[in-house]
Amino acid sequence: MKQLTGWAFDGADTARRAEVALGALTVREPLTLDDGAHLWWPGARRGPSFRGIENVALAAALGRGFWGLLFGAVFVAPTLSALSRLEAGTLDDLFRGVGITTDFLQQLRGAVVPDSSALVVLADVEALGRLDAALTTWRPQRADAQLSGPCHDALRAAFTG
Repeated sequence: MKQLTGWAFDGADTARRAEVALGALTVREPLTLDDGAHLWWPGARRGPSFRGIENVALAAALGRGFWGLLFGAVFVAPTLSALSRLEAGTLDDLFRGVGITTDFLQQLRGAVVPDSSALVVLADVEALGRLDAALTTWRPQRADAQLSGPCHDALRAAFTG
């Protein structure tokens, strides 16, 4: 089973340091990660920035389009819903259909705030458990969304063709 896990850290630079540690871990131990993103939010900015994780081999990347849509649902959609008077959560519904719950989106939204950062990784549950153990030094907040085989397949079909 695949899982999408987000680890949110205090400090806009902490996820970068944690990402370097994950890279070192994947060199020492055989770990397969499908995809991942690094978010950072310097306090003076209106919102977070993101990029794909680096220094870690990825087995089945969904790509920047997936991460842009996901983080748009987390950080932009609530503001757009309020401004447009549309029902909140419409984009959340799309993600719920592929196993990414509203709870996951809300937990990430609540944890990634100004002067914080996060790593969000898609991988097998076993690999994520090993990553979790490596990240305890930074005491991150964690959010998880378990994806069934059909949900993961639907994401792959949508974002990789």
